Amino acid sequence: MGVIAMDFDYEDVKADLEKATERALKADFEPFECGTDIMGRTHDDNTLCANTAFDGIDETYCKIKHLNKLKLRMDNYKWLPSMLEFYWQNGIGKKAMGFLEGSQFVTHYRYVASTKSACRCVQ
Repeated sequence: MGVIAMDFDYEDVKADLEKATERALKADFEPFECGTDIMGRTHDDNTLCANTAFDGIDETYCKIKHLNKLKLRMDNYKWLPSMLEFYWQNGIGKKAMGFLEGSQFVTHYRYVASTKSACRCVQ
C-alpha cells in the first residue's frame, strides 16, 4: 500500500474555505430559485437554472449548490479536530472514512497531483 504524507495546515484550509464562502455569498444569485425541498432534494446538476455560472474553463455549475457544498465543507472542518481525536482512540470504520473524505482530509491516490518536494512518499 502506498501512502503519501502531505502538509496539512488546519487554520489555512479553514481560512481558505471562509474566503471562498464569502466570495460565493457576494455573487449575484436568485435565492429562491434553487432551494432544497423537505426531502433534501435539489435540481439535477445538469439542469441550467437562474443561478448557473461558467467556471471559466469548460463547465457550468449552480451557484447555490456550490455555496451549499462550501458550507458543508466548513461544517466538516469545524468538527475535524475532535473527530480525528475520536478516530485516533477508537479506530476508523466506513463512516469515519466517509467523514474524512467529505472534509477532504483524506483522498484517493488517483486524485493527488504532487511532486517530490510537496510530499513524502512512504511504502
